[in-house]
Amino acid sequence: MVDTQIITLDGPSGCGKSTVTLAVAQKLGFHWLNSGALYRLVALEHTKNPSQDIQATLDIIQNADIEFTADTTQLVSHIFYNHQDVTSALQAPDIAQIASKLAQHSEVRSGLLELQQKFLKSPGLVAEGRDMGTFIFPQATLKCYLTATPEIRALRRQKQLLEINKHVSLDTLISSINQRDQRDCSRAEAPLKPADDAMIIDTSEMSLSAVSAQVIQYFKVKAA
Repeated sequence: MVDTQIITLDGPSGCGKSTVTLAVAQKLGFHWLNSGALYRLVALEHTKNPSQDIQATLDIIQNADIEFTADTTQLVSHIFYNHQDVTSALQAPDIAQIASKLAQHSEVRSGLLELQQKFLKSPGLVAEGRDMGTFIFPQATLKCYLTATPEIRALRRQKQLLEINKHVSLDTLISSINQRDQRDCSRAEAPLKPADDAMIIDTSEMSLSAVSAQVIQYFKVKAA
């Protein structure tokens, strides 16, 4: 693994990780990793053939062409899977639920470990997920843990889904968020929690541009 700068942004869904990751990466000229998208790719591939052995599904993902691209005007990333834009498909609530359940299995987490670490390239990487600072990149220069209230997170998620013409009630999203939080925090391997040396940022009452600025400020201090 190359010796380079790493910023990790962990936290539950809806706390602004994806937007902040992209903004920080662009400001610093770093690469970025949306680790949740990789788990959703496993879920998407799994839905094509549910009876297939999970290791066979992981083999397909590990040998696929996966690329993250950015819409710099709107700070939105797109995920291309074997040259096909699957961003919209990965944002479907049912794919998110399947991904969360699959992430409970140690073979899935270990199967994606090396793939995630391959995204680390010079001059640096901003990696977002749930175990970036605790498990995937424990050597990170800066570790941040983003959080927000379930209600705020549900509102953000609802807005995101509406932008791709998916309509889900707020109550359904809050229930889904609470269920996923419970699964992520209680799993045996790499549970969702702040790293011991993580900077905690509550994004509930902050604009995502303010959160990005805060992360960059923390990074400049750490990297000095």
